[in-house]
Amino acid sequence: MSVGTSDNSSLYGTFSQLSEPRLQALALQTRSFTIRDYLAKIVTGGTHGYGELIGSLRSSHLRVMLKPRVAVLLARIVAGQRLFPEDFWNSLVIYECLVRLYGESVLPQEDQLVYLDLLDRAGRADDVGAAVESLRVAQHSPVDAAALVANAALTRNGAGSEEWLKAFNSVLSMDGLAPLTLSPGTAPVLDRLESTSAAASVDGPLVTVVLTTWNPGPWLWTAVRSLTQQTYGNQEILVMDDSSGPQFEPLLNCLLSMDSRIRVITSRENQGTYASRNAAVREHARGVYVTIQDDDDWSHPERIERQVSFSESQGLALGMCRAARVTEDVRFVRRASTFIRRGYPSTMIARATFSEHGYWDPVRRNSDAEYIRRVHRAGKLTRDQGRAPLMLQRDRDGSLSSAEVWEGYSEQSRRWQNWLSAEWHDRSVAIGTSIYMGAGTGLARPYAAPLGLKQSKQTVIETRVNSLIIGDCALGNPNEARIIALAEEQLSEGKTVGLLHVDGLRPLAKTVSKEMAALTRTSGVELLSWSDETVADIAHIVDADALALCDSVQSVVSARCAVMHSSADNVDDLVVNLLHLDSSLQITSIARG
Repeated sequence: MSVGTSDNSSLYGTFSQLSEPRLQALALQTRSFTIRDYLAKIVTGGTHGYGELIGSLRSSHLRVMLKPRVAVLLARIVAGQRLFPEDFWNSLVIYECLVRLYGESVLPQEDQLVYLDLLDRAGRADDVGAAVESLRVAQHSPVDAAALVANAALTRNGAGSEEWLKAFNSVLSMDGLAPLTLSPGTAPVLDRLESTSAAASVDGPLVTVVLTTWNPGPWLWTAVRSLTQQTYGNQEILVMDDSSGPQFEPLLNCLLSMDSRIRVITSRENQGTYASRNAAVREHARGVYVTIQDDDDWSHPERIERQVSFSESQGLALGMCRAARVTEDVRFVRRASTFIRRGYPSTMIARATFSEHGYWDPVRRNSDAEYIRRVHRAGKLTRDQGRAPLMLQRDRDGSLSSAEVWEGYSEQSRRWQNWLSAEWHDRSVAIGTSIYMGAGTGLARPYAAPLGLKQSKQTVIETRVNSLIIGDCALGNPNEARIIALAEEQLSEGKTVGLLHVDGLRPLAKTVSKEMAALTRTSGVELLSWSDETVADIAHIVDADALALCDSVQSVVSARCAVMHSSADNVDDLVVNLLHLDSSLQITSIARG
C-alpha cells in the first residue's frame, strides 16, 4: 500500500511498509486518526482524506472504490477505534458501499460479524436476519450467529419478549444448557432471569465463591442470587466488601437473609478487588476450589456444576468458562470479532495452585489475565470450557474493563503490566525459580507496577517527576539504549524519572527487554501513561516520530519544557498539546542543534 502527500509522505511511506494486519494492530492500539486518512487516500487514489470520503459516501457521490480490500480494513479500523460517536455509523456506510459494489463476498469472516453488529445497532433487525443466512455465519461461528439472531429478536420485539427469550435460549442450547425464564416485574431483564433447574441438586467438593464489591448498586443482589440458584449445592459464598461505608450496610446485610451459605466480610480500608480476593483466599476460604464473580455479573445455574466437573475430569490447576458482555436488556455486546469470549472473572482455581504460585497481583486492575498466564507459564494445566456463555457480564457506564480494553486496544498501564509480568515469568523459568507472588503487605514486587494500576480511579493523586522520558520502550526499538542511558543519567543525579511509552512506527511489540525491565524496577522510576495526572520539570522526547500517532490522545500529563532528542516533521504542535506547554518556544531540539 502506498500513497503520496506533501505533508505526510514520510509517515505514509512507513505505513506502506507494514502488512495490513500490522497496520490494523497499530491503528487500533494508537487510535491514530492519521491512519484513517492514509487508508482513505489509497481507497480513492489519493483524492480524498477520511472526512471527504465519508462525506462522499453519505451523499452517494463516490461510486467506486479502487482498493476494496483496503476499504474493508478502513471500515474495521473505524469501528474498532471508537474515536467519535458517529464512528459506528460511518463504518457501516463504508461496509454497505462495499457490499453494494462488490457483493457480500467482499467481507472476510472477521468483518461479517462487525458488519452484522453494526446493522443491529442501526435497528435493522430484518437485514441482520437475512444477512446471517446469506453469509452463512452459522457455519463458521454458530454461537455468534445465534447471538446475532437474539439481538435481532430484541430489536424487533422488545426487551423480555417471548421471541427474544426463545432466541436467547437458543444461544445457551449450543452447549445443552438449561433454558431460562423471566420473572414478572419492571426491573431490567438481566435482573429477572430465572432458572428452570433445581437449585443445590448436585453435590461435590466444597467450592468457595469470592465476590468482591465496593459501593454496590442493585446489581449486587442479582449477582449473589445467581449463585444461590446454582445446581451445585456445596458452596460457600464470600461477599468481600471493600470498605463501602455505613450507607451500604442495609444492602449488604440483606444478603445474609438470602442464603445461609453467604458470609459478608467488610475490610477496614479500601484496598482494591485483588487484595480483597487475596484476603478471602488466605484468611476465609475453605473450598477445594476457589472461583470468582464480579458484583455486577450473572452466572448461569449450571456454571459451577459444569466448571467443577470440567476441572475434576481434566485435572486442571485453573479453568475458565465462556462469557458474554450484555446490556441490562440482555443485548449481546460485541468485543473484537465475537460476542462470546473467555470469561476472565469466571476463573476456577484448585486450592493447591495458590500454594504453588501465590495470589493475584494486588494492583487495582488487570490481574486476572496475569494470574492465568503465570499458572500456564509454570507448566500447569489451564483450559477454557465450552462455547456458550456460562456467565453474563453487565455492560454499564463506569465499568473499568469496558473503558480500558476493547478490540485491539489496551490502556497503557495494562500493557506495562502485561509486558513486565511476562518478562518476570520468563526470567523465573529461565533461572529455575518458582513463579510465585505472595499476598502479604509490604512484600517486594517481582516486577514494577505502573502508576495507573497502583492508584484507585476514585482517588487519583497528581504525580510529580523531575524527568519524563517519552519513547518506544517496547522490545526491538533501536533507540532503547538511548532511553535507558538517559534514565540512568537522570537517576545518578538524584532525579526521579517517569517512563511514558509511545508506540513507534513499526509493528507492535508484545514485551520488553530484560534491560528495560530491570530499569523499571529501579528505585525512582515511575511507569506512566497519558491518562496519569503527572507534572514533570522537563520532558525528554526520544522517539519524536512516534508522536505522529498520538494525534487522538487526550493527555493529562504536563511539563514545564521539552527537549527533542530526535527529529520529526510536524510534531511541535502535538508536543505543545500533549504536554500542555504554553507554546513551541518551550521546546528545545538537541537533534537539530
